Amino acid sequence: MIEYNTLSEDFRRDRFAFFRELRDTAPVHLDEQSGVFILSRYDDVQMAARDWQTFSSVGPAANPAVPRLNDLDPPDHTALRDKVSLALTTERMLGIEDALRDDVRAVVQDLVARGESDLTADCFRPCLQRVIGRLLGLTDDQAHECLEISDLFVRGIPGEPAATPTAQERFPALFVPLIMARRQSPGDDLISALASVGSDGSAALTDAEILFFLLGVFLPALGNNAYALATAVELLGAHPDQRAELVANPSLIPQAFEEVLRFDSTTHDSPRVLTRDVTLHGVTMPAGAQVLMVWASANRDERTIDNADQFDIRRERPQGLSFGFGAHECIGAALMRIEARVVLEELLAIAPDFAVIEVGPRIRSTWIWAHESITVSLA
Repeated sequence: MIEYNTLSEDFRRDRFAFFRELRDTAPVHLDEQSGVFILSRYDDVQMAARDWQTFSSVGPAANPAVPRLNDLDPPDHTALRDKVSLALTTERMLGIEDALRDDVRAVVQDLVARGESDLTADCFRPCLQRVIGRLLGLTDDQAHECLEISDLFVRGIPGEPAATPTAQERFPALFVPLIMARRQSPGDDLISALASVGSDGSAALTDAEILFFLLGVFLPALGNNAYALATAVELLGAHPDQRAELVANPSLIPQAFEEVLRFDSTTHDSPRVLTRDVTLHGVTMPAGAQVLMVWASANRDERTIDNADQFDIRRERPQGLSFGFGAHECIGAALMRIEARVVLEELLAIAPDFAVIEVGPRIRSTWIWAHESITVSLA
């Protein structure tokens, strides 16, 4: 019996062997423990992500009073996403680049002098924390609180005791007063921009919409990208020939980051709920059933991706699914891509011959796939 348990030792030992078994023997698998159907092949996952009318994001946990992008379908999802996009402009995202580059350059140069360091703790997390602080107009202490709240969400295990106060308590305690203050006295930060959406006569974003946009986009981006960058360092350390290509041709870095996400996605899956009966590979999934689209498995599906288990920074097609697909493609993807490009450009320019000394144990989490640490020599 195949049990989809991302905390099990078998899964944590080799999740890709587990995914391969699912794709080969049970591409539509009913997990008897949870009652959830698992989709693991690329074409099936992409189809489900595209067909939001059938594979709905409006699940049992959705709350109309708490409008989160991840819990909405079009047209409600489209309307909210369009409003948010008015504030989340390309210019605003690109505006972080120079300051981030200065931060990363200074940190990496300091770490080179030190010799060995944990890049996740000493570089990626603090530099990306400053990005969030600048975008949202936070003090250093407030940005650090964001990072701690993100950690609580990442490490929270359903059914297990939570830290007190919980992330669900700390997050509004931080941001509700900030949203109120920016409505009264706006600045040039993203919270102020979100609070002013609607000044053209359209309906403004509510406090709840702003709060849960920040919860659904920026806290995940804060944690996810630090871990994705650590994965990039691990993979480039294991493939020195491809790292040398990036050093010689930094324009390949964005493409290489997409391959990092495809090859070893930091997230496993996303849930949907069926609005009608669907039969796939001879298995009928009834209306109302919950379905998991397993991005990390789809990204390794050899039926669609040639040499799927090979890391190749020059890979172009098909696209990986790590940022989702279709209407619900991650709205924070542009920010994460900018961050990754800048960080890897500076790291490879300053310490092209870094050596990975040790990767820490896997974080115990139901949705993040990452190591606790990555120790490198930068000298």
